[in-house]
Amino acid sequence: MKSIFTSVFLFGLSISVYSQHNFGAGNVTSCNQTLYDNGGPSLNTGHNINATETYCSSTGNTILISFSSFSLETFYDSLYIYEGTTANSAFLIGGYSNTISPGTVSSSTGCITFKFKSDASGNRLGWVATMSCPLPCDSLPKNLGAIPGGIDAALTWNQGGSATVWDIQLGVSGFTPTGIPTANNITSSIIGSVYYNYPGLSPSTNYQYYVRADCGGLTSSWVGPFAFTTTVLPPGSTCGDPFIISTLPFSKKNMSTAGFGDDYSTNSCDNNYMSGDDYIMTYTPLVDECVTIRISNMSAPSDAGLFIMNGCPNSGGCIAMQRGGLITAPGRVTPLLTGKGLTEVPLSAGTTYYIIVSTYAAPQNMIFDLDIKKVPCNTCSDGIRNGNEVGVDCGGTCGGTCIGASCASPFVIPSMPFRVDNLTTAGMGNNYSSYSCPTSSTGWSGEDMVFKYTATAADTCVSISVEGLRNTNVEIFLYEGCPGTGTCISRTTQTTGAPGPSEYIYYQSLTAGQDYYIVVDGTSGNNDFDFSIMNYCASPICTATNAPASDFCFSATNLDNLNSFCGSTAGYTPSPANDPQETSS
Repeated sequence: MKSIFTSVFLFGLSISVYSQHNFGAGNVTSCNQTLYDNGGPSLNTGHNINATETYCSSTGNTILISFSSFSLETFYDSLYIYEGTTANSAFLIGGYSNTISPGTVSSSTGCITFKFKSDASGNRLGWVATMSCPLPCDSLPKNLGAIPGGIDAALTWNQGGSATVWDIQLGVSGFTPTGIPTANNITSSIIGSVYYNYPGLSPSTNYQYYVRADCGGLTSSWVGPFAFTTTVLPPGSTCGDPFIISTLPFSKKNMSTAGFGDDYSTNSCDNNYMSGDDYIMTYTPLVDECVTIRISNMSAPSDAGLFIMNGCPNSGGCIAMQRGGLITAPGRVTPLLTGKGLTEVPLSAGTTYYIIVSTYAAPQNMIFDLDIKKVPCNTCSDGIRNGNEVGVDCGGTCGGTCIGASCASPFVIPSMPFRVDNLTTAGMGNNYSSYSCPTSSTGWSGEDMVFKYTATAADTCVSISVEGLRNTNVEIFLYEGCPGTGTCISRTTQTTGAPGPSEYIYYQSLTAGQDYYIVVDGTSGNNDFDFSIMNYCASPICTATNAPASDFCFSATNLDNLNSFCGSTAGYTPSPANDPQETSS
C-alpha cells in the first residue's frame, strides 16, 4: 500500500498540511500537496492514459517535488517531467519508467508539468510524491575576490548563510551571463570562506565572474560580477616567449611547469609525455658541440618528459628525448628516478634548439631541477663505430674490431666493483646467435656486447646487472671462455613487460685466474643499458667470527668494507649505563 501523509499540530507548532491529489484531477495551484498517480494511495495506475497535468506554486516561489515511491511497468508506462507549464521537449527534466525514481525535481519558474502515458495492459503501483514551495535560497555569497595567476585564478568569497555548495559563471569581461554555471558543485573545507582555483584561463586577459549558492536543489540569485586580470607568464610558456639559455653550463633548481599550459601536445617525439604543462627553453650553440642534460629532483619522475627538438614542438624534428624512464637515440635508456638525463647529444652551430620539460596528462605539472653542460663529443666522422666510441651509436657495423663487439675485442672490466653507464649494443653486430646454457638456445639475432673479466681470489660471490633496458627479450650470459667454445656458468631469463626493465645474475663463485666472458644479447635489434658487476652475497653464514666484539659502543664491530654481516645479541646487556663511552661523557 502507498504511504498516506497526514497533518498534525504539536504544542501550537504548525506542521505543514499536505492535501491529497491524484493525477488526472486537474492542475494544482497551491503548495503542500501529496501527489499520487491516478490510482490514488491504494490502486495501481490506470490503462490507456495519455494526459498532462501542471503543478504551480501559489506564491511564485521555486517548486520542489520529492518522490518517496515510484514503480511503473517497464518500457510500456512512463512519466515525463517538464520545467514550466507545458510538455515542451525543450524543457524536459527527464523520462522515468520501471523503478527508476525521479528523486527530487525543482523549477525556479514556480511550475512543473507531468505527462503520463500507459498502455492497455500491465500496471504497477505508480508513484507517491510531495509538492512544496520552499522559500528561495537566501545564502547570498559576499565579498567576492580573486588572486589571478597566468593561466588560472583563485576565486574567493565569504559564505552568506548556511549553504555549503556553490556555482560559478565565468567569462571574458563583458560576456552576457546565461545562468548556466561554468563550474558547479564547489565546496569548501574552510568555515566562512570559499577558495576555488579556476583553471584554463589565458594570460593577460580581463575576466569577470558570478557566484550563487546551492541550497540543495534551490539556488540563490547570482552575485557579481567581480572583475580581475590574469598575469603575464614568465618566459617559458610558449615558443614565442621561451626561457632563453644563453651560455653553458646552466643550472637551475626548483623549476616548475605549473601555470605554463599544455600548448604542445602533438610533436614528433612522443605525444603522451608532452600532455601536461610545457616549460619551453631554447639554446643556440655558437660552435658544433655536445651537451648532457640532467633532470633531477622531480615531483613526478615516472611521468616526466624531457625533449630536445630543432624547432618548436608542433613543427620541429625530434633530436632526443627521455620519457618516464626511457631515452631514445642519440641518448640511451636510463631511469628518471635516478635523476639522469640525455648524454652526449650533438648540436650544430647556429641552430636554435628547443628544450622542453613536460609530463604525462596526469599529473598536469611537475617541479624539477635542470643542469646542462658541454661534454666532449665522440668522433664518428668516418661513419663507422670505432674502438673508442663506447656508448654512442655512430652508425655502421663494428665487424668485430671495436670495444665490446666480440671475444676478440671485449670490453675489459679492470676490477670490482665496476659500473659503466650509457652503453649500447647498437653497431656491435650479431656475432653470437646461439648459446649452450645449459642446453642449446638459438634465435639470438640481436646485436650483442661482450665483457671480459679475470677473476681474483676475492670473487667468491659475484652479482651482475644490466639496467634500464630499452627492449624486451634480453638476457645476460656468463661463460668460462668465449661462447661457442667455452662453458656456460649462468644466464638470466628473457625480460618481459614494459620497456625499462633490468636483468641480474646473482651470487656466482668465480675461479681465481680464470677469464670470464659476459654477453648482453637480445632476440632482435639492439639495446641501451647500464652495466655493473660487484661482489655481493645476500645470505652469509654466521660463524663465531661474525659475533660482535662486545656490547659497548666504543668497541663496536666495524662494518666498513663488508658486503654483509650477521651475528647474535645473545648474552649482551643493552644498557647504556654499562657503556664506558656513555658514562664518561
